[in-house]
Amino acid sequence: MPLLRGRGGKKWCRHGRRDRGRVRHPGRDLYPRLAKDLSDDRISTLRVQYRHPTDLVESAVDTVLGTRYLESQGVSAVGLVGHSLGGAVVIQAAASDPAVRVVVTIATQAPGTEPVAGLAGRAAILLIHGDADRVLAHRSSEEVYRRAREPRRLVVYEGAGHTLDEVAESLYVDVKAWLLKHLPGTLV
Repeated sequence: MPLLRGRGGKKWCRHGRRDRGRVRHPGRDLYPRLAKDLSDDRISTLRVQYRHPTDLVESAVDTVLGTRYLESQGVSAVGLVGHSLGGAVVIQAAASDPAVRVVVTIATQAPGTEPVAGLAGRAAILLIHGDADRVLAHRSSEEVYRRAREPRRLVVYEGAGHTLDEVAESLYVDVKAWLLKHLPGTLV
């Protein structure tokens, strides 16, 4: 379920996962908080509900369909944010859509992220992980970082687990700043 960002034709996309019937957001409700706060910067958001949330390819297709819808509405630049499997989903979607200018992965898996090198010069990538993640080791984000090209940044939070709840405020600040810095037409 991605969120897509928009101000003057720009959108931001995010992915969350379901736990026991409810959506589990990383960083203590990072996505709803960003969606609310980014509206102050005249940034709109779109949530895409995946038809098959455990299927990388189908989830990437759903995300691309979301970005294409936004483009049909006049959006010219898109930012994607994904957590866990969603990190690979947003990289796959970014590789398929030239309107994507920003990619943020949070505690991503490495499988499915092979297209990351092809984003060079078009999309800025921020990779965030906790070094105490017991679901996906932070080496996954480090591997993706090694394959990525500039502009890129890797942040590994000490003592943070898979949802990064322990560093929720820092996570929020880093993600918001990256989106604002790298989406065309936004002010830092």
